Amino acid sequence: MLGVKKEVIKMIRSLPDEITIDDIMAELYFKLQVDAGLKELDEGKGIPHEEVEKRMSKWLSKLNGLQGRHLILRKSVTTLLKIPNTTLSYLQGK
Repeated sequence: MLGVKKEVIKMIRSLPDEITIDDIMAELYFKLQVDAGLKELDEGKGIPHEEVEKRMSKWLSKLNGLQGRHLILRKSVTTLLKIPNTTLSYLQGK
C-alpha cells in the first residue's frame, strides 16, 4: 500500500487543474470518511439495514422542501445492506 503522502499526491494529481484548495480539502475529507467507513465494515461495525432505515427516516423527516430528493435518497438507502457508522454520522452532519 502506498504511504499516506503518496496517496494524497496521487489523488491531487488526478483532480482537474481548475480546482480550489477548498475542493481539495473536501476530497481529502471525503476519502478519510470513506476509508474509515470501510475499516468499520471490515471490523463488523456496520449498522444493519433496518437501523439505517429507521435513522434515515427520522433524519429525512426533518428536512423541509426536499421531498423529491427525499425519495431519491430513501430509495438509495433502502438498497444498502449496511452503512458504516462514520458514513451515517457524516450524512447527518455530526
